[in-house]
Amino acid sequence: MCPVIRPWIGWAIYLAVLLVCVLGLLETAYRCQWIDAYAPELSRFNAPQDLHKDARPAVLTMGDSFTAGNQSYPAHLRTAVPHWRVINAGVSGSGIFQALQIAPRRFEQCEPRLFIYQIYVGNDLIDVAYHPNWRQFSLARNLWWTLTRYVTVVPYLRYRLTQLTQPQQSQAGSVQDSAGINVSETFSVQQYTPRIPLYYMLEPDVVQNSILLKGVRAQDFRVLTRNLTKLVAYCKPPLCRTYVLVMPHKAQVGPPYFAWERKLGARLDSAPEITQDEYPFVQGLRRDLARTGVVVLNPLPYLKREEVHRLQRLYYVNDDHLTPEGHRALTAYLLEQIAELRGR
Repeated sequence: MCPVIRPWIGWAIYLAVLLVCVLGLLETAYRCQWIDAYAPELSRFNAPQDLHKDARPAVLTMGDSFTAGNQSYPAHLRTAVPHWRVINAGVSGSGIFQALQIAPRRFEQCEPRLFIYQIYVGNDLIDVAYHPNWRQFSLARNLWWTLTRYVTVVPYLRYRLTQLTQPQQSQAGSVQDSAGINVSETFSVQQYTPRIPLYYMLEPDVVQNSILLKGVRAQDFRVLTRNLTKLVAYCKPPLCRTYVLVMPHKAQVGPPYFAWERKLGARLDSAPEITQDEYPFVQGLRRDLARTGVVVLNPLPYLKREEVHRLQRLYYVNDDHLTPEGHRALTAYLLEQIAELRGR
């Protein structure tokens, strides 16, 4: 072996071992939540008086980007029910595994009377597992997806890095709101949120398989409900009551959305099956959580009606999230369904 090369091999091994040790330490710290990894979100989405315990009972809300934010349904609930402390512990891009890490600290901090955990049909099973696609994507990308499945700190570090580096400027020819969402009223594949076409390249039938619990997504659903059972155990009746709020995919809500998702590359075979009010994902949750006393909330029928009656879109045209009108509709639905919120 060339004597010039030999020292570099030693350094490469040293750096590899060091990287593994650092990654292992970070993973342990993240899994054990030695520090509150999501404290910035808690401070950003709540006023000090919301976090300070007083005579009012607390509602703890958790979920992904449908919950996180200062203009999402928890903010509307806070205005509608001032006799409750509504605490928004949502984290964009989070799933059931992150929720399990966040929950112990949040329940201890808030001592909630009500717990609302929001699930999204569109990607919560993707959060359970990215299934590699070796034909469509490179070795590096598939290895990355495999790594994120087992090393949970890696998606967290990417999430933080994205927050620091993601440009806030709008795309050419588009208009964006304060959250960076394209609010153009004209559908465009080119201006759509980039990650969605990527999901469909990876797994074209991910949406319908998640809604209908078919293929590998049926197995991922069982993983989801097993871990969901662990999560809701933090809310101990009769002192605390849990509601699981299931946000439908926009393709379920109206024909235009269904057609647009197909243009993005989604394989959606049957509109009547995809858009049925009581669908397998919700039915499976009610079955698997029946013994826990959890109430599963399905706003799909309500949102379908409101999409027509309000004459305003409830979902963005070029993004999968709710519009401000959609969050107002969702809040009205929650106030109808959760009797405790209307009382004192």
